[in-house]
Amino acid sequence: MRWTMNVRLTCCIFLIIGLLAGGFIGFILVSKDIKPCNDVTYKMEDSMGADWSYIDGIPKIVDAIPDADAASRMANVVLSKIYGQDTIRKEMPFQVSFDKEYEAWIIEGTLPKGSVGGVATIVMQKKDAKILVIHHSK
Repeated sequence: MRWTMNVRLTCCIFLIIGLLAGGFIGFILVSKDIKPCNDVTYKMEDSMGADWSYIDGIPKIVDAIPDADAASRMANVVLSKIYGQDTIRKEMPFQVSFDKEYEAWIIEGTLPKGSVGGVATIVMQKKDAKILVIHHSK
């Protein structure tokens, strides 16, 4: 009985050591393929046109809303979720302006001439797309 306990204990110890060694070797083999990118900036564009910068391997967004077209598309998505697609479609096209002081896009809906009612307004920061104001007039 004591002999079988020693054999089981020994087998468990070898199994644990084997698993740890295998995991360590696997980590070394995988980590050899990972190359650090120190002092190098890589750029790519996402589907909304935002520039992403990779500095020291860490992604950092630069100008999340680079132009009026991207601002209009992003406003359409956000405002449609809040007020409904039908309401926002009636307020198209958007008037888009840029506030240099706040580095923010101001996107406002429009109504056909002679229409009565309000429009949606959204203000979003250029650098990170943070929404500063959402409002719908009556």
